[in-house]
Amino acid sequence: MNSALAPFIVLGIIVVGAWVYQRFLRIDDESTYTQIRIADLPRLLRALKSHGEEGSFAVLTLRAAGANEAAAEAYVQFSIESGGVGLDWLLQSQRNISDRASFVEVARALGHAVNERETGDVRFLRVDQGDLPHLAAALAERLYGLGPNDAVQLMCEGFEWKNRQSAV
Repeated sequence: MNSALAPFIVLGIIVVGAWVYQRFLRIDDESTYTQIRIADLPRLLRALKSHGEEGSFAVLTLRAAGANEAAAEAYVQFSIESGGVGLDWLLQSQRNISDRASFVEVARALGHAVNERETGDVRFLRVDQGDLPHLAAALAERLYGLGPNDAVQLMCEGFEWKNRQSAV
């Protein structure tokens, strides 16, 4: 390898690593933690579209009623990527990995195309089109038994979601 290229390669690795950390792993004081009812997901997506920018996201923590351990948690994310809003099924947690086939089955049954993507070391399934709040609600109901009035944990980055918007 040409030694003159080595600093640029190292810089490229650092930039990609920083982006992956920013996009998928970072949790800091700027993030907003709250709860949201499943019925309020359409308003959440509208807020993300209206006030978010590239890289903004909202992560929902789905867990079957009565399940308390972290291993029971699945994560669904609305995010803005390449200028478009999508729903991401992050293949990071054990629950998301084990429920992968169920996610694909529900999404396809509702007419959604599912694309697998990878950014750095982060793999995820993405749905870019259609009624994304309806898909998220269907996943919550069919996979975890959560209804429209059930509340789930929400973490937002890059836009504001006020708790008063959601009657929890």
